[in-house]
Amino acid sequence: MKRLFVLGISFLFFLPRLWAQSPLMLEVDPLAYAMEGHSGAVKFPLFGSPWVFGGGTFALKLPQAALEQEAQDKDVQMEILPGSRAFALDWFLDPKDNYAGWHFGVMRAQLNYRLERKELSQEAEFKTQGDLFRFGYQWYLSESFYLDFWAGSGKEALVSGETQVGDYHHEIPSRRQMATLHLGYAF
Repeated sequence: MKRLFVLGISFLFFLPRLWAQSPLMLEVDPLAYAMEGHSGAVKFPLFGSPWVFGGGTFALKLPQAALEQEAQDKDVQMEILPGSRAFALDWFLDPKDNYAGWHFGVMRAQLNYRLERKELSQEAEFKTQGDLFRFGYQWYLSESFYLDFWAGSGKEALVSGETQVGDYHHEIPSRRQMATLHLGYAF
């Protein structure tokens, strides 16, 4: 516990020095809010280098149309409970341009799912972990507001929990693709 406290105090001491040299970026995924969830991420460059590190959290309810046909037929509801992600990105262009332009990187995420069949009063929860490569383009709308379009592809595996409710068994795909749009603000 003492080490965690010292680490936290050290981080707070060095954080202003990081901000003075590079922008701190906060962003959200508007689609998560539209899907009755939340999203938030922070990105911070490493001392003016092209490398940017970050992390975030998210949750959402998947619409029936996004589920496989068997899940739709059996009226299965799927929700992504609060999960987390960490990532490292590299900018192709000079980072002095406030980190606008093309970027690529890697991301690790832990997803927490809930499956529910209300007519059977049954639910199951499970966790997966995924690693993916991502690429995108960050475009500034003004001096501080930006859009970050990105897509990724990677692997996802079951970590714990049960993927079955009633006679429906949810298959976790070995390969996962995704694309999204984040709205951000750079300080």
